[in-house]
Amino acid sequence: NETDKTAKMLTNMPNCFIKLGVGFVKWLDKHGMLPKKIISASPFHTSCFITNMKSIKTDYIYHHIYDFGTTGIFLAMGKESPCPVADDKGKVSVENVMHIGVVTDERFCDGLYYANSLRLLQTYFQNPDILRDRLEAIVPDAE
Repeated sequence: NETDKTAKMLTNMPNCFIKLGVGFVKWLDKHGMLPKKIISASPFHTSCFITNMKSIKTDYIYHHIYDFGTTGIFLAMGKESPCPVADDKGKVSVENVMHIGVVTDERFCDGLYYANSLRLLQTYFQNPDILRDRLEAIVPDAE
């Protein structure tokens, strides 16, 4: 993908040019002048970054938010572990549960929007079948 191609191009350069190039790209990003091609190749220009730590047989982590890009939420899923779980009737059983480390950046919106967004995210985690419903209409982002 474009991310891998960009990373390969950068790592083929001498170290001093990598530092200079990354510094310049960070400066462009900070001033809103990053080309769309770089933004589309960047994994850091997203609303939410999700990583699966189970794939490397480890538990969830709390990942830091980068000072580059637009990622405001970082989710890290971990391996399952047996935990007590109560059903709707209060009966407790031991089931495998996947824990998730969530780090959010409150600087990108006001407090009310932030709280409502986290409530909505919690709703999706508790009822993932909601995500199967199709949208009534797709509303494109403003240019």
